[in-house]
Amino acid sequence: MTTPVKTPRSRGMKKTSSANKRAAAKPSGLSGRTVGLIAGGAVLASAGLAALLKTQTDMLDAPKKSPGRAVLEVLTSAPVLLGLGGAAGIGLFRWQMARLFSEEALYDVESLAGPDEVEIRAYSPQTVAETTVRAENFRQALDIGFETLASYIFGHNATGEKIEMTAPVTQTRERMATDVTMNEDGTWVVRFVMPDGHTLASLPSPLNHEVRLRALPARRVAALRYPGTFNGDDSEQMQLRLLANLKMQGLRPAGQTGFAGYDAPWTLPFLRRNEAWVELAP
Repeated sequence: MTTPVKTPRSRGMKKTSSANKRAAAKPSGLSGRTVGLIAGGAVLASAGLAALLKTQTDMLDAPKKSPGRAVLEVLTSAPVLLGLGGAAGIGLFRWQMARLFSEEALYDVESLAGPDEVEIRAYSPQTVAETTVRAENFRQALDIGFETLASYIFGHNATGEKIEMTAPVTQTRERMATDVTMNEDGTWVVRFVMPDGHTLASLPSPLNHEVRLRALPARRVAALRYPGTFNGDDSEQMQLRLLANLKMQGLRPAGQTGFAGYDAPWTLPFLRRNEAWVELAP
């Protein structure tokens, strides 16, 4: 049996009358701690600006003081240093946690399954851009696929339209009759979800024939979240772990397992949100 969800467990989940909905608000919901950090940095930056303005006034009131010395004093004052530190902290947070400011595909969490609390999700219909990549290993396929799809949404399309990046980016291996590992030569499908409201009719046609646009029906997906780098070994181990959890609960996959990544490549591994994914049979 699966375990019913009682409360939202992570950022972006919203309580609805029917189920706990984790949504792709745009930008994604921010926690109280995050808002507090941003507000604190803004206050510190404001304090630094106030100190700078005060020093300029003091310079007018004390003409005998060297302008260069006065500027040096204000730049090394505690309020300015705190303000600069706060502004830098906000910039660093925004850079590392870009996913919190991006649209995420809507889904409902139906239940949690297995000892690892795999999320059983219900996704609404989606429109996606995808490409098939032949590569030597998992990471090479992800890099090539990402570059191909990024070119499409950044304007390499029939109208030159720029389409906003969303999360997650998914990657699924097309397995042959004999199973192989993620770090062996093979074929993968890499996919971008299009922003909410975009349809096949409204999206510009790709100029690259390797990019395909598809409409996906509503579906159920099992997802197991984990941090770390984008590599084939970790992805394969987590996908096997996902299947083990589902087997214990009597849930049957409807296709191949895959990878879902929510963060930019420069995000520190321990801050990343990665997931092992698989669609479930009805």
